[in-house]
Amino acid sequence: NGGFASIRSQPQPFDLSDCQGVQIRVKGDGKRYQFRIRTDSRFDGPNYQVTFETKPEEWTVHQFLFTDFIATYRGRRLPDHPPIDPAKIQSFGFLIADKQEGPFEIEIDWIGAY
Repeated sequence: NGGFASIRSQPQPFDLSDCQGVQIRVKGDGKRYQFRIRTDSRFDGPNYQVTFETKPEEWTVHQFLFTDFIATYRGRRLPDHPPIDPAKIQSFGFLIADKQEGPFEIEIDWIGAY
């Protein structure tokens, strides 16, 4: 195991039930990252994730429908877990899990809903 790093926002309730999804603007290093959403405020628990590719030194905007997110817990899919409830979003985060030692870089300009 190992070879991962993550960061997430402090829990704060967001009701995005009037939205179709979220979008992010990031500048990366050409590596693959996960964008994660949590729907409860506990430290540990399931999250919903999507994977996206960055471009080296280039700002890119990625849009994700709420239906694109997959429920996981500690890297394992939860096939019987309910789909994400946009009315109960608590936090957003990013994770790299390439199992590679070494540097990585991602800049987050903004996170929005649409």
